[in-house]
Amino acid sequence: MDAADRVDALMEGLQADLVRLARIPSVAFPGYPAKPVHAAHDLLVELLRGVGVERIERIDLPGTAPVIFAEIPPGGSRRTDRPALLPLRRPAGR
Repeated sequence: MDAADRVDALMEGLQADLVRLARIPSVAFPGYPAKPVHAAHDLLVELLRGVGVERIERIDLPGTAPVIFAEIPPGGSRRTDRPALLPLRRPAGR
């Protein structure tokens, strides 16, 4: 299976995860409820752990939403010797 086939196989799940995140009405500005922001934080941590990220830290700064610091494990999917892949949505029936 080449890289394009692997991406195609993962795309539906990745899009579903993105939809789950986007549906959380999280606005990290004063005057908006903090609970949805924390729910988005928790879901993102869950998704990162689900793909094998072990070191995840929460950084709390005054007056801001929680910040996530995470390290991709050695052998992870990130490569620095080429540009990042950009998502592309193809029409159904490709």
